[in-house]
Amino acid sequence: MALRTGINAQVGVALETTFGTYVAPARFMEFVSESLGQEIERLESAGLRSGTRILRSDRWAAGGKTVGGDLNVEVTTTGLGILLEHALGSVATVNDLATAYTHTFTPGDLPVGLSVQVGRPDINVGTVHPFSYLGSRVASWSLAGRVGEIGELGVTFVSQDETTAESLGSATYPSNTLLTFVDATLLVAAAAVDVRAVEFNGDNGLVGDRHKLGTQLADEPLEGAPMRTYDGTIDAHFVALVAYHPSPRRGIYRRACRSPSRAACRAATILAIIPAGPIVRSISGVAVSSREARTVATD
Repeated sequence: MALRTGINAQVGVALETTFGTYVAPARFMEFVSESLGQEIERLESAGLRSGTRILRSDRWAAGGKTVGGDLNVEVTTTGLGILLEHALGSVATVNDLATAYTHTFTPGDLPVGLSVQVGRPDINVGTVHPFSYLGSRVASWSLAGRVGEIGELGVTFVSQDETTAESLGSATYPSNTLLTFVDATLLVAAAAVDVRAVEFNGDNGLVGDRHKLGTQLADEPLEGAPMRTYDGTIDAHFVALVAYHPSPRRGIYRRACRSPSRAACRAATILAIIPAGPIVRSISGVAVSSREARTVATD
């Protein structure tokens, strides 16, 4: 008998060549949770009708669709590059060894979009039903590592449409291993620093509510105001005062960089993410705010 619960669910993604045009999932990934879905606006008449106390069924209509949601996965050695590229925009790959690659992700133009398919089993006979989300772009993301835990990556999609008309993809998974806190390193000026936890977040500043006359669907989301933001927290061991030095060019934690020059705002690699211009909030949990971020991961 087929499994009739969520443990038989699946998630797959594929690169779109035309925004909002479905592409069958080509990459599948294990996931912790997802909340993708759609909301359809209800447009209700305000007109009065003699003798009517309750809104008639023919006096409301379906309006615009709002589609999207969250996807949370554990960090693994392969398979997540597609999400990181769509989160930041640009990737450069270097073959460091015969069997290893380094992928450096930097802010750039966001790719066209993803077709994201979620397979959800019913509790009747266990049939896995495909829910496909077309024209999906990463609106925001979070990457975290904590002592005693597996690395976490969460992305929030804004999508153009949801459909159940496409066929369910056949899930196959890459061979990989989990990345835990044991595998993580935080470097400052090429020197390792003791930390208990680190989390970085990005917001691409997408304007997703681009509805227009003649359709329920919004146009592709574009970057607007405010601009992209990158921030996060670091929970570090207070090993010496130099780690909390107030100089903008010294210490683990630095003041916000106000220089118009990007070169003057470069900071150190932090868990494979390079933030520019962190802002100190506290010693036990340091929040950083950055104008530029660079992520290094494997795929």
